[in-house]
Amino acid sequence: MNIEEIIDNLKYMISGQCTDTQYDFQDEINFAIKNLKKEVPIKPIRTSDPYNGDEIMICCECSSIIKDGEWSAKYCPNCGRRINWKRRK
Repeated sequence: MNIEEIIDNLKYMISGQCTDTQYDFQDEINFAIKNLKKEVPIKPIRTSDPYNGDEIMICCECSSIIKDGEWSAKYCPNCGRRINWKRRK
């Protein structure tokens, strides 16, 4: 099932024409939940590189490096989780 089919099925589920139950759409609902959770930003973990001692930032979700020197991403390149780069006060 591709993303367009999932979207169509979810739209059908909330329409007044749907005669199925939510149990008939469990895969679509779980897919939507999983991908919406990735959009909730998380703070990266600040640590040091074990090889050279430089500061790096890693994803809280999957422990991938998301900032090394000047490079930083809006999303984790490994798990796709949104990253919150705002500093805490």
